[in-house]
Amino acid sequence: MKYYKKFAYFTIVFFVVLIVYVIVWFKVDDMTLSKGDVYEFNSGWIMQREQGNTIDMDELPFLGNSSPGETIIISNHIPQEYFGMTISFLSADKIVKVRIDGETVYEFGTHDQRSFGHTPGSVVNYVDIPKNLTDGMIEIEMQSPYADYAAKISKISVGKRDVLILKMFKNNLFKILCSLLILICSLDFALLFVFQKVSKQNDGGMQYISGYCIVTSIYYLIETKVLNIFYGNQTMYSVLVFLCLMLIPLMLTLYYGCGSFKEYKWRWRILGGIDCINIFLQLILQLFNLKDFMDMAV
Repeated sequence: MKYYKKFAYFTIVFFVVLIVYVIVWFKVDDMTLSKGDVYEFNSGWIMQREQGNTIDMDELPFLGNSSPGETIIISNHIPQEYFGMTISFLSADKIVKVRIDGETVYEFGTHDQRSFGHTPGSVVNYVDIPKNLTDGMIEIEMQSPYADYAAKISKISVGKRDVLILKMFKNNLFKILCSLLILICSLDFALLFVFQKVSKQNDGGMQYISGYCIVTSIYYLIETKVLNIFYGNQTMYSVLVFLCLMLIPLMLTLYYGCGSFKEYKWRWRILGGIDCINIFLQLILQLFNLKDFMDMAV
């Protein structure tokens, strides 16, 4: 058996060395789809407020102050080398309208209709720049129902649309993999719970830790912003984020109450009851438009 182990170790080391050799020494065509230049478009922007005063923003990102419902407009001249490309930027909980040479070329959240809530959601915007422009003046108009959100301007990137999207995937790849790993763990805990129930053993609260992993995985997947590429209902994602934030402590409370600390079950029941009351009150306040999730989360 000792020789088999040595042979196995030698085989693994040989495989690693072989892969490193192929990566370093082989000269082959690079088929990476996310290849391409992405340019920063973060200087030269001017902010105009509703009162009429203007602010020169030296460099993005920019953190400013704004009132709820106030309209903020930032403007700049698009360099000619960016004509025909795509502008990408993150907007958090605000309505966005983009005009180039006076013509509206992009809108987000301007035509939304909701039975409750106000948030347009947080999304990465991709705005195509026309190839033929006269002046190249771009205006980005932003409005938020929450204080200071309209005046918070993120970095702006320019590149080909497919390159920008794939680079967003690449930058969030680690988060996506972690979210999927948490989701796989939730399935493992769910199977463990089933096996323990079938064998009539103590389940240890595995169903709750499984639910905790599912909710956590959904939350982090939404926060990567990549789900918008496949399904663009950003308001649904915003509601899901707040529901996940409310369910995460409840799932942990139920797990600890049934698992390792069940000797303090009365304390955990009280804490779980408080969690349930908190969730119920927040849902009532939101559904009847008495208070917004965003205001309650601050």
